[in-house]
Amino acid sequence: MLWSLRSTPLCAIRDRFTALDLRAQFAIAGSAVAVAAMLAIGNWVAARISVDLVEASAAASARYMDSFIAPLAQELSEQDTLSIGPIRAIDELLQSEQLRGRVVLIKLWKPDGTLAYAQDVSQIGQRFEPGESLGAAFAGATVTEFDRLDDAENAHEAALGMPLLEIYSPVRAAWSGDVIAVAEFYENATALTADIERARLQGWAVTGLVTLVIGLALFGIVHRGGRMIAQQRRALAERLAAMERLADQNAMLRRRAENASRRVVEINEANLRRVSADLHDGPAQLVGFASMRLAAVRNGRTARTGEALTEVADALVQAMDEIREISHGLVLPELTRLDLEGTVEKAIGAHEVRSHSIVARDLHLKNIEAAPALKICAYRFVQEGLNNAWRHAEGGVRHVAGGMREGRLHLAVRNPVAAGQNGSDNAEGLGLPGLRERVESLGGTLRFGIDAGEALLAMDIELRKEAANG
Repeated sequence: MLWSLRSTPLCAIRDRFTALDLRAQFAIAGSAVAVAAMLAIGNWVAARISVDLVEASAAASARYMDSFIAPLAQELSEQDTLSIGPIRAIDELLQSEQLRGRVVLIKLWKPDGTLAYAQDVSQIGQRFEPGESLGAAFAGATVTEFDRLDDAENAHEAALGMPLLEIYSPVRAAWSGDVIAVAEFYENATALTADIERARLQGWAVTGLVTLVIGLALFGIVHRGGRMIAQQRRALAERLAAMERLADQNAMLRRRAENASRRVVEINEANLRRVSADLHDGPAQLVGFASMRLAAVRNGRTARTGEALTEVADALVQAMDEIREISHGLVLPELTRLDLEGTVEKAIGAHEVRSHSIVARDLHLKNIEAAPALKICAYRFVQEGLNNAWRHAEGGVRHVAGGMREGRLHLAVRNPVAAGQNGSDNAEGLGLPGLRERVESLGGTLRFGIDAGEALLAMDIELRKEAANG
């Protein structure tokens, strides 16, 4: 049963209707409601106009006819029919200029249903069963019927073939005011029918126009609201898409941060192993040699004491030099009071001293302040780039360039390479990977490549003091 209800045409129409946008739904539903309301109001207005026109016309005609008929019908208070004098007077009245063509027929009724006067002489004196309208007129009311000629006594009037306004007007006694008869007269309603139709058309036109104006005004409001809702939906969709993209970026950055943290731990462990190996293979070996020679001198196992002490002194001096060399690579110089160009120059100068070489410069970083983390990153970048270039450039000229573009720091180290040299890191897996992690942790990018016999190490990072400080 539930399946059959869901598969009915009404459900299909409902689904298609709900699939439309708000403006289309309002246009359809609003039009249906407006048309129904217009038909109901229009019918009521048309009926009200028709009733009002008929009643107004009947009241005017009744007052007009009563002024003529009532004086002539006073004798009906004592007899059942009119005498010849009032009959002739009524016949002449119907032929008068005022009533000719307007009032078609006149009848006078007695309370018992006897026809006291009629233009059809054969009907005078006949008795008919009083109808509802006739009874109401004998009760003192003026009754109007528009084009209702279905009673037996209306056979002659129905044969005329024209719209008639049937009016029942009570005739009262002059002195007592009692209803002594009812005047039934038929007025030609051709003009009244035209007036009613014209009034109906005007009523329908006004009703339709008002309904149309109201519908257009409401549709305009709904249309504006629909556009606003559509714009808000688009804005929400765009904002949702932006939030999804931001969430994806955050997830990517979180993964990068996790990978960077893991790589930092690995690099720190590798650095510790390298320092340990350097200390073991260099200074530790020399210090051990010196200790052995001193033990030999102390135990008297050598005759050349002076030569042994000289060897000890040379070994200790060499060990100290190697320790200083190792420590020099681990400790940064003071960078707090330097700007970016001073930091880069500091790294270049330190390299020139160690390598006894000249580095070409193209720097445009004067008076540019940066956070300490960014300056340390720039120093390490230049240091690592020049050290790699010195080991692999085979005496070629090394070049350092730096500048600012749209709030971002750009640094590059170039050097020539031998034929067949690839772009891999030759610093035991510690140099470029560690530098890349350092740069990316500050939101920058690092790239390294070899093209046309030249190696290029480049760094691009946004100059943000607050980010760098974090």
